[in-house]
Amino acid sequence: MRRSLAWASAGGIVVLTSFALGVFLFDRALIVFKKVQPHKTTIFTNAADLGLLWKCALGAALLLGAAVLFLGFLRSRMTGRAPAESVLLQAETLLPLLALFFSRFVYGKYLKSLFDVPLYPLLTAAAVAAVLWLNASLHFGLRLGGGRERRAAEAAPGRRGRTQRALVLTAAALILVHLLGQSPFYRRFTSLMVFTGDEPKYLRMAYSLAGDGDLDLTNNFVGDDVEVDWLLQKSIASGKRAIGHFSIVGRDGGIYHFHMPGISFLMLPGFLLDLAFFQRDIPNTQALMFLPAKMVFIRLVFLMLAVGLFLLAARLFYRMFRSTAVAALLLLVLLFATKIPEFLFQVYPESAAIFFLLLGLNAVFFPFRRGGGNALALILAVGFLPWLHQRFLPLAAGLYGLFLLREIFERKNWKRALGVSLPLAAVGAGYLYYFYAITGSPLPWSLYSLWGTSYTRAAILPSGFFGYLFDTGSGLLSLTPAFFFTLTGIYWGIKLDRRRALMLLALALPYFVLISITPWHGLPWETTRMSLALYPVFLIFIGYTVRALKARTSWAHLAFYAAGLGFVVLNRAHRFWNISLGNVLILPHQVGYIIQCAFVLAGFILALWGLDLWTRKRLGALSFQRIEEVVKNARRGLRTLLSSRWLRKTLTASAVVLSAAYVPVFLANWDDKTMAISYFAALNKVAGSETAALHPKGHPSSARNKGDAKYLDIFKWEVPVELLPDPKKTVVRFGEGLFADACPPGCYKVDLELYDPPPELRLLALDFMGETREMRVTPGIGKTVVSTIYLVFQDVPVSPTFAVRHQGRIARPVKGRLHFFPIPSVIFDKRMMIRLSEDLYPDCVRTIGSSRYLTFVANSRKDNARFTFKLFRLPVSGGGEKEAPLLLAARPVRFRNRWRHKFEMKLDLIPEGPSDGGTLVFSAEDVSGRTLPGRSIWLEVRDGAWVIPMRPSALSRH
Repeated sequence: MRRSLAWASAGGIVVLTSFALGVFLFDRALIVFKKVQPHKTTIFTNAADLGLLWKCALGAALLLGAAVLFLGFLRSRMTGRAPAESVLLQAETLLPLLALFFSRFVYGKYLKSLFDVPLYPLLTAAAVAAVLWLNASLHFGLRLGGGRERRAAEAAPGRRGRTQRALVLTAAALILVHLLGQSPFYRRFTSLMVFTGDEPKYLRMAYSLAGDGDLDLTNNFVGDDVEVDWLLQKSIASGKRAIGHFSIVGRDGGIYHFHMPGISFLMLPGFLLDLAFFQRDIPNTQALMFLPAKMVFIRLVFLMLAVGLFLLAARLFYRMFRSTAVAALLLLVLLFATKIPEFLFQVYPESAAIFFLLLGLNAVFFPFRRGGGNALALILAVGFLPWLHQRFLPLAAGLYGLFLLREIFERKNWKRALGVSLPLAAVGAGYLYYFYAITGSPLPWSLYSLWGTSYTRAAILPSGFFGYLFDTGSGLLSLTPAFFFTLTGIYWGIKLDRRRALMLLALALPYFVLISITPWHGLPWETTRMSLALYPVFLIFIGYTVRALKARTSWAHLAFYAAGLGFVVLNRAHRFWNISLGNVLILPHQVGYIIQCAFVLAGFILALWGLDLWTRKRLGALSFQRIEEVVKNARRGLRTLLSSRWLRKTLTASAVVLSAAYVPVFLANWDDKTMAISYFAALNKVAGSETAALHPKGHPSSARNKGDAKYLDIFKWEVPVELLPDPKKTVVRFGEGLFADACPPGCYKVDLELYDPPPELRLLALDFMGETREMRVTPGIGKTVVSTIYLVFQDVPVSPTFAVRHQGRIARPVKGRLHFFPIPSVIFDKRMMIRLSEDLYPDCVRTIGSSRYLTFVANSRKDNARFTFKLFRLPVSGGGEKEAPLLLAARPVRFRNRWRHKFEMKLDLIPEGPSDGGTLVFSAEDVSGRTLPGRSIWLEVRDGAWVIPMRPSALSRH
């Protein structure tokens, strides 16, 4: 009986774990999140049925069952235990995978707090790591805790080395998990993504290097080469050197971007491999047709750069503070509390600049073992930084100055200083010749001068310096609250490690001053991108704050830190203290902001200094001995609790029972007509599409369902908007403020209409539902309309609140209107979204001559997808025999890409004369002739087909 129970328990665990994996894998395919950028459409769809779930669960059951039986019988033979007992123990190692049952309760990809945590990758990594550890413990006797023998073994040099290598490999695995979970990794480098900003420039230079081996871009404009040649001839004839977007005409008559080619050289090997393996096919934009359809090897290059950056940071932090705990903390801050991971897979020079800066800092402060290797590292770091961007010249000069200071004045090694200086002189000569060959001047800013812009403006230093720090919309303290501990770390670094701290400040301050006198418009993207190269230095100063915790910190210091960090975090959300310095010129009202910021910075340093003096005399440093004792006692008690058999049995039984109870809940509540971005979260929110309603807060009895006549009248569909010179953010809310912040699910269109926008208003950003849409504004007389379409389905809380942000300094208010209305849409088998092309109601019949057409707009998930659309008319109900639906039109359509496609269906077979309008039925078939199921919330779907009630006026001929 006992053995039978063991076999049954093992089988139950395998079945439940397989179902958990099936649900987890099914969820990965359940949601399709596509951005069709050319027409600003966001599409959410879900799977049609549970077929994929059963396939995933069955496959997982076969693999897990075979693994459990094999490893269980192997353990039984090795230990002599009964097979049933060994198989059960082996099956219990799969229990952590049951956590994947509830992965969808982790709503959204990120947990927003002080930093962004990629929950899905971490959950998966934790479950897999737990399974691997349990298997290692079962088969090899590995334990989390260690006895005296294990600690003695680790004290041996060989064992210590293996432990350190294991820690490095574990850290590298963690960075890979985190980096692969970053959204830019998926958003960039796809044939659907239209590159923005400077990215196409670096890619085009790589394409020119790959194609003809130079940086002259004249022959590298695929698709619009005629227009480019016309612009070139026109520019040469007029004597102007500026041409196109951030490009100039060189003295040899060629076209050059004024971006530096360093990042293009770095990704050139990956670019060549991508060109060799993939076609050059970017269908969504003519300007990027030179790119390969996929950029797998370019992604690999950036991934290798990211891992190298992480390992160099780990080496620097550990050797700087000689503490594994401090180094680990700084690495976690680097991953989760800075913007570095967001740039690692984008075609910008920032990630490469951080890599070479870390390489140079390691070589200067903690030289590599081999002298030749250390010299090579310095030459690469100092020599390559300016090739990434001209603004990195101060960092390169600072690294070189620190190297000379240490070699000449500290180590008295003139030979090594000369050996590094000569190659750097050759690199510098080539760097200056690069500008001379293009512009005729060796000055690095000559490219900007020919373009007609000044890269620096000393007059904006006060607003730039304090704006980068304190601007509550885009300052470092607002974007990265951990920067607060950088400010405290500067004080502690000078107190505890003055020489090294001053050297780091000498490296960082010239670059910070340079970006402070660079034209800046108070945007978070600009602040992040320009200051990102300094983040390693910022993290070192955070390390000084951590180092001061044990030596010089009191309870008063901790209260000061908590109050300061709390104010920074709360001010980011509520703006108690509002500072706006995001302008290239100092306006009169910003003088007060600058004075405030100067007093705050000086007062902060003085307060920290005074607190340090007072606590040393009165309180003394905080004693960590008592805290360590409490932690040790807590660990001892927790270990005793976890080692108890009853707790393990309780947790195991709870995991199995809870998961088993969840299976019928999941199956009973499945509804294939429910559009859910998170199905599990929808179980307790929405039972079906008919229950979608809005109601005043606290008054559910007066709710209005979507079938009510006044359902569409609860919003003010047209709201006036006024963009003010300051602040740069305008919040618009639909409705009277009484209704709950969740409008019905469906497809909505947002139109922003401005009246007489000024020339300086070039770019707007519309924030809605956690997404940001950048919109170009064409100045002119009259109105300018910018439209954004969002398609959202059930269980998505769509807040009817929009935030409009603008760039550029506007001298007067700009008035306009914001329109918000739903668009009826239907999803066919998650392959395609389709809707009628005009207006809110289905009466869009177009008459051409004697023929009438019904116009549709569709988006396909895949390129080269083929569908056949059929349009029927249902017979008018009468007393005679039941008539079959009348086929009006059949239209095969091929979607060559994932753009928005428009097509028409003829209505000529509808009889003339008086009619009640009739009812049309629209269906879709795939290439094999299978009818695709359709689902919708706003529109009626019957037996998988779209039912379109037509008005008599729509069907009558004009």
